Amino acid sequence: MSPRLYNFGGQNGASDPTLDANYTVTLRGQCKPGDNATLVYLDPPTPTTFDADYYTLVAGNKGLLSTDAALLLDATTSAYVARQANATATAPPGEFFADFATSFVAMSKLGVLTHHNGEIRQVCSKVNPPSSSTSAAAAHLTTTGGLAVAVALALAVALVL
Repeated sequence: MSPRLYNFGGQNGASDPTLDANYTVTLRGQCKPGDNATLVYLDPPTPTTFDADYYTLVAGNKGLLSTDAALLLDATTSAYVARQANATATAPPGEFFADFATSFVAMSKLGVLTHHNGEIRQVCSKVNPPSSSTSAAAAHLTTTGGLAVAVALALAVALVL
């Protein structure tokens, strides 16, 4: 997240212009340049509640991750974000939860590598040290971040379907 706040587009000191300016100030107060250790809530207003408030944040340009901002670049996903952000006015009751259930089932069918064919990173930003249980396929997958990308894309695609 640090590059989004301090080095956007490779420009030293530049922040992502798609982030709400006040949110950028808040995030900069929590995370200093090069900080890869500070944990920040993805959904600050309701961090321990499973709800659709995330969409209100994204619609207000307060999505923490660059993938959140990317949802607003496509007309279909942007319309979905807007509908969920205004759920009481535009989305049918329970639509978010029904869509989440559908996307969760879709993700379960991705064929994630398990047991000796995959690995769970001990530190998210680094590939685990080689071990006898790490296969070449799993090492490639974690090196490229393929699993994280696949899960994020599956959720976004399933929400649109």
